[in-house]
Amino acid sequence: MDLILDKKKIANLRGESLKDQLKLFKLAEAPNLIGVRQPTLVADIRKAPSDAVDLHQSGEWLVGSEEESEGSDTEDEDEDEDDWEDED
Repeated sequence: MDLILDKKKIANLRGESLKDQLKLFKLAEAPNLIGVRQPTLVADIRKAPSDAVDLHQSGEWLVGSEEESEGSDTEDEDEDEDDWEDED
């Protein structure tokens, strides 16, 4: 199962599907779910992934592979610059 980053789709989830999404967001280390207890009320369960989507859309939180690709691009650029030699 993949993270759903669409608030409308999250709003339509019910039961175990909604709880599974909450677990996936927590595993993906959504900032609003780090170090907090897992909500038990349906409204709170629905709100937590929705808030995480807001954080993602605003750029405050990057999901797994997005973080890795950003970090690796920067590292690759630095490495490439070190390999350059001036031609005389």
